[in-house]
Amino acid sequence: TNVYSREGGMVHIHVALKGSVKKDQHIATMVDPFGQEVRRYFAPHDGRVLAVAIDPLREAGAMLVRVLR
Repeated sequence: TNVYSREGGMVHIHVALKGSVKKDQHIATMVDPFGQEVRRYFAPHDGRVLAVAIDPLREAGAMLVRVLR
């Protein structure tokens, strides 16, 4: 399952590639150009992190994290 950004900005990924995640675990935070938090993203289900965004600058609709069941 892919987690997509709802708006553009700078993203901080809080999980490691191949790491385990639990449902509703905080996995990423989107901030504006001033560093103010815009949105938090959470794991949609338990699983392993298959892919993460490496470029912190993300557009609306861009993939942030891919979680494999």
